[in-house]
Amino acid sequence: MVTLLEFDLSAALVEKGGIRLEDLRALEPELSSLVAAMDSGWRSGSLPFLGLPDVDPEPLLDLARQARQRFDRLVVLGIGGSSLGARAVLDAVGSKEPGHPAVWFNENVDPDDFRQMMEALDWERTQFNVITKSGSTIETLSGMFIVLEELEKRFGEGGARERIVVTTDPETGPLRAFARERGFTALQVPPGVGGRYSVLCPVGLYPCAFGGVDVAALLSGAARARERCLSPVLMDNPAALFAGLQVLHYRSNRPIVVFMPYATALGALAEWFCQLWAESLGKRRGEELVGPTPLRALGVTDQHSQLQLYMEGPRDKNVVLVEVKQFRRSVRVPMLQGASEAIAHLGGKDLGEILQAELQGTQQALIEVGCPTSNLRLSSLTPGSLGALLMMLEVATPLAGGLLGVNPYDQPGVELGKRYAHGLLGRAKEAQHAESLRAALAGRTRVGVTI
Repeated sequence: MVTLLEFDLSAALVEKGGIRLEDLRALEPELSSLVAAMDSGWRSGSLPFLGLPDVDPEPLLDLARQARQRFDRLVVLGIGGSSLGARAVLDAVGSKEPGHPAVWFNENVDPDDFRQMMEALDWERTQFNVITKSGSTIETLSGMFIVLEELEKRFGEGGARERIVVTTDPETGPLRAFARERGFTALQVPPGVGGRYSVLCPVGLYPCAFGGVDVAALLSGAARARERCLSPVLMDNPAALFAGLQVLHYRSNRPIVVFMPYATALGALAEWFCQLWAESLGKRRGEELVGPTPLRALGVTDQHSQLQLYMEGPRDKNVVLVEVKQFRRSVRVPMLQGASEAIAHLGGKDLGEILQAELQGTQQALIEVGCPTSNLRLSSLTPGSLGALLMMLEVATPLAGGLLGVNPYDQPGVELGKRYAHGLLGRAKEAQHAESLRAALAGRTRVGVTI
């Protein structure tokens, strides 16, 4: 069987700034209990994200095939968990063939950016996928209303209806009601699947299928990883090892985890991980504020921007290096006649070889100054290996939450800001929040400088 993914923590078990293997093994009873609870939750249906690899994707794939016959582009209107997962997969393993249907993501309400997108579209050949589990996300609904008005101007109500697919809660929420009223094609976010755990359901799979991803292979890789990640034996379980290692770093005053892929195609994966880790683990535990902080970096780009901090700044970080053992393409540096000895050694080297040397050099430098590292290695950039990595991290996150004593599935801290924003924008049920915010703004003493 071809290896899809390897988690190597050897470089974290070093004397200077590292973690002791015996301390990791001491977590095995607690981790085994947490794994058993997750396994039971999967089989009982109470943790539905673990069952997503088993859902037949064919109806969704058929819908995407029909869309691709008519449309050249899909615009995803979504934010956070409604977009980051699909973007991570598409960047890594989506089709790059010329002329293949492209997927764009609009994740913000920046008016300049939104207008630029609208002016660039071929509206006749574009479909829109509106994604929000709650059905009330400010940014997503605002974008949908703008797009809907433009579609109806151009194509009438029927033409607009043909160009919008919504993905939301199967029963409740304003978007579900609006979709029924307008007759939009509607996909379901399975009940109990949170946004940051939703990449392997229609939230992520419809854009991925439209963009040419082998969805069956993605799900197969995830299913294979799930089997390994629900093993009760610590040293056989990459998710448990990852969770245990990160919690020990956190307890050793290294609360920052730098997630650093050495492949441009995995840059969006780092953004997805940062949401998964931060939103799941940054919580109140009684009066205590708990939360390891994820930080995105990209090798080798951020060797020239952030590495100085990691090398000579505070020892509050550990670095997870994500590498690809075999790239799809080979690009060789030519041998240049007359090149000086200082640069001639680059001639004849493949860029993949140079990238690997950069990774290994950076890792050793970090180890020597007491900044611990670990390695996630994908055998190659394939849907199967990426599906395995997504599932491994999705399982590791609740395990870390269990060790930290927090609920990894809710996000109460992001709700208050939403209520204030809805109130300012005029939603009646948040009127008191608007009044409270206006009073706070009025009472705030302004101190600032202008240029």
